[in-house]
Amino acid sequence: MINLWDSSATFQNIRSLTGWLYQAVYTRSLNTIRDQARTNKLHQNLWESVKEELTEEMAINSAIEEEILHKFRTIITQLSPQQQEIMKMSMDGMKVKEIAKVLNVSENAIKMQKKRAYSVIREELGECWSVLLIMRFPNLKIYE
Repeated sequence: MINLWDSSATFQNIRSLTGWLYQAVYTRSLNTIRDQARTNKLHQNLWESVKEELTEEMAINSAIEEEILHKFRTIITQLSPQQQEIMKMSMDGMKVKEIAKVLNVSENAIKMQKKRAYSVIREELGECWSVLLIMRFPNLKIYE
């Protein structure tokens, strides 16, 4: 409409004005539909590429997590039987006091065994240790 106002076009009668308005609205509608289709296609392409990247990243993360878990399980089997049992109870969310009561030993003995086990695990896993703790064992209490 503003184009009409700004232009020097004149119309002989209302019928020619009506025809011009109809054509202007029709053209503008087609342009809007075309632009919306382009936008939708761009969004779809962007979503597909993001989805591929996420899927690939998830696969890589899953492989890394599985490798760390395998190494962790191997390390756990190398601990003493008492340390293995204490670590299992800790990973199940039990507190030092509860473990000591179940095993009928002092809390300090539990703390010392956990400390030794953590030292071995930390030494073997290196930087992966903290990632493993956060990802897989949210209930595990390192320091109590």
